[in-house]
Amino acid sequence: MAKMLRWAAPLIALYLPVCALALTVEATINRNPVPVGHQAILTLEISGNKIEAPSPPKLPSRRGVIITGPDNAGTSTSINIVNGAMTRTTTHRFQWKILFRRPGEYLVPRFSFRTSEGTAESKAIKVLGVLAAARGTPAEKAFMRISLSVAEPFRGQPLMATYTLFVQGQPNASVEQHPTFTGFWSEVFYYTTQTAAVERTREIIDGISYTSIPILKVLLIPTTTGELTVDALRMRVTVQTPTGRRTFWGPEYHTETLTIASQPMPLKVKPLPSGAPSDFSGAVGQFGLEATSDRTDVSEGDPITLRVSVVGQGNLKTAGDPTAPRMTDFRVYDPQTSSQISVDGGVMKGSRTYEYVLIPEAAGRAVIHPFRMPYFDPERETYRIAKTSRIDVIVAKTTADPTQPQSVSLGLTQRQIEALGSDIAYIKPDLTKLKNSSWRLYHAPGYLWWHLLPPLFVVAAYGVRSRRRWLGQDVARVRATRAAGEARSRLKTAKKFLRSDEPDVFYSEIARTVTQFVADHTDSSAQGMTSPVVSQGLSSSGIKPELTSDMVNVLDACDAARFSPTSSETEAMEQLFARTSKLMQDLSKAMKP
Repeated sequence: MAKMLRWAAPLIALYLPVCALALTVEATINRNPVPVGHQAILTLEISGNKIEAPSPPKLPSRRGVIITGPDNAGTSTSINIVNGAMTRTTTHRFQWKILFRRPGEYLVPRFSFRTSEGTAESKAIKVLGVLAAARGTPAEKAFMRISLSVAEPFRGQPLMATYTLFVQGQPNASVEQHPTFTGFWSEVFYYTTQTAAVERTREIIDGISYTSIPILKVLLIPTTTGELTVDALRMRVTVQTPTGRRTFWGPEYHTETLTIASQPMPLKVKPLPSGAPSDFSGAVGQFGLEATSDRTDVSEGDPITLRVSVVGQGNLKTAGDPTAPRMTDFRVYDPQTSSQISVDGGVMKGSRTYEYVLIPEAAGRAVIHPFRMPYFDPERETYRIAKTSRIDVIVAKTTADPTQPQSVSLGLTQRQIEALGSDIAYIKPDLTKLKNSSWRLYHAPGYLWWHLLPPLFVVAAYGVRSRRRWLGQDVARVRATRAAGEARSRLKTAKKFLRSDEPDVFYSEIARTVTQFVADHTDSSAQGMTSPVVSQGLSSSGIKPELTSDMVNVLDACDAARFSPTSSETEAMEQLFARTSKLMQDLSKAMKP
């Protein structure tokens, strides 16, 4: 079969359409700067669909620089077939060796080639010769950069900070120090040290080919104005780079361990301008406000469900609630809040929905006046107000008299109630056997079983010892086993802060209880454990979606209480404490190790 395919492949290729590939010319150098007395290899690649063997260009000479070459590094051809279309690429490579005799710089010019496919040109490269160690500086092997989605944000305006690792060769990375983000509300949306499993891109910087790997993406919302700093991320990176030599087992690699850190990035946060509406609650972005009622024709006393949704992009997690109008025609109950928030392209998008229950007070025409939400638009640099439309409700008069008490039937007639009241069952003693007063201990039926207790204690002690030894070899199981007890201990601490009226510390301790519980069961670090990470960890552990949703809601409630400008009430704190205690009990049963 393999033999037939080998002969059939050229025939198939003749009948497939060939897609032309654009001509490309690319020049790279394996190190820059170059230590004096050591060589750097300059590689020129010419790729295209129909390329005859090109003539190698000549490099200009310079005093103090020794250039050897060009050497023909070979020609390769690759064929790809996608959706019935065949793409054939031919690549010609040339290499030069550049040796600096003394410090200086050498400019590799642009290389231009013209074929029937068109004209292409490489970029110029400035190569520096420096006094340095034989292997160069660690910065040429790997470095890290921070990129921000917004250069000068306003206070409260979300921005995405991305930490990217640039490395030559095959890396293996571990984080030594995480950034703290002082002056920001922060939430981690992406974090990995598994560099082999993530999507990589290739970038050429100063003529050197690097592999760029995103390590950390954090959503930041400035909580103050002025000069702030996006802190550095420090990592330990092990890099394998080819030496250019081959052994019997294949190419030879040089392994080097480096400690690198990104440069802290200064950030200027602009204050919000004056002239904010009186009910402005800190919303920054672009928002819309929608209100819908499940029905507009009801009877007097029937409930109405009113849904008010904030939709748009901006600081949805830290912005205040919309301003509710006075609804004198209804009895209004506190709303239930739900959120659907995501980050796309470094922008926080989604919606927050408030669900009210309204009960009309009287028959006639009842009016739900518009809700409003002032916000600051950072693109137009002005305050705007989002409003809902007015909703009219027709309330019909009910025929029942609300002042009369309603009878409740228990399923019993008057005759049955009387019968139960007169039917008395007397308790009568019935002794058919008397005890022997000459009873002794050895007469007891379980006397012989007491002799089995010493051997059982020995077996139990051996089992406890074996279990401790086994747990000592499985740290993850130990963490999962002790997670429930540590959660109860933290809840006791949170209860002390509840009684001492310290809401900020109370909500922090509740959030720490939840994140540490999930981290212990998933054998991970509690640092950076945010709502999406908690949801993913619980889902991968097979936890029911209801428990996962409750866990995320508890974390969101803690975040809202700590960063929202509204004050915390003791009743709300007590409800959150009871809700968290019940959630820990349910999760402990569902996640037994």
